Amino acid sequence: MRLPTYDKTPAELSAPVRGWSLFEGTLARELLISGTGLHTGRKVSVRIFPRTGEGEDRGILFRRLGSPTSSVSLDPHRKYWVLYPLCSTLRASDGTLFRTVEHLLASLLFCEIDHATVELDGEEVPILDGSAQEWVQTLQACGRISLARPKRFLRIKEQHACKYGTVCSYTVKPAETYRFTLANHDRGFGISSWEGDMTPQAFAQKIAPARSYGRITYGVAAMAAGYLLGKPLLRGANFSSVAAIFTNRGIGVTRFAAGVVRHRMLALCGDFAIAGAPVLGEFRIMQPSHRRNLRFMRHIVRQCPDIWEWAVFRNK
Repeated sequence: MRLPTYDKTPAELSAPVRGWSLFEGTLARELLISGTGLHTGRKVSVRIFPRTGEGEDRGILFRRLGSPTSSVSLDPHRKYWVLYPLCSTLRASDGTLFRTVEHLLASLLFCEIDHATVELDGEEVPILDGSAQEWVQTLQACGRISLARPKRFLRIKEQHACKYGTVCSYTVKPAETYRFTLANHDRGFGISSWEGDMTPQAFAQKIAPARSYGRITYGVAAMAAGYLLGKPLLRGANFSSVAAIFTNRGIGVTRFAAGVVRHRMLALCGDFAIAGAPVLGEFRIMQPSHRRNLRFMRHIVRQCPDIWEWAVFRNK
């Protein structure tokens, strides 16, 4: 079965999507931010440049500084994402990795930066304080230029569900908004949930500030395993970048009483950004993870082309 392409003529929406712009956009000026990678522990600088949104100069492009062949564009039909422990990772055709991209991808999507070039001088996007708050604030400070292209959405046309194991499930059905009902169970904290429409404003206020978290005992063990295997894992984790959990008590600022489930939502938004556009659909998800988020979205886009379509609202 042939997959629908990026250039396929989109269907037309009968009304604008509440909370979203009518037109695609890019940055008004260049952005520069530096920090430390959560897993590599290395300093890295990120520059984000505007793109025109025309021809080949469209979408989100990741590239490595000084290497013309080390680049990868977000294209929902290409298998460019790879499953890596505790983060979302993109891989260029030459094998170059771009690790821990989820917070940045979520921020670009919900700040409505549809076209941009992200240039790194290292392997991993900086974790900053473990949330997406600084990304959102910095992107908003740079400003947004509206482009002469109607805002594009990936619209779900039919209900679809997948189950992974005995407790994890993902279901999506048609909706006029990008909506989530999320339930998550963490040992010692019970089941927590979040429900609502995901718009740029809702993301900035309710989801972006939620910090990464992790159990100290697990983190120490994972870090040691990474050293033994020669793979960088959690080497940049500290109380500045992660809200730590010890004996079911939080150490560090979480910003929300339900910070755990909200950070799960943040990761989910970033992982689903691999679709290349906001999704018009209602998702019901139990027990998400990076691996399962990516598997489900890849399954929808690549293996179920008949249940979705590109859609735009043309302001006549």
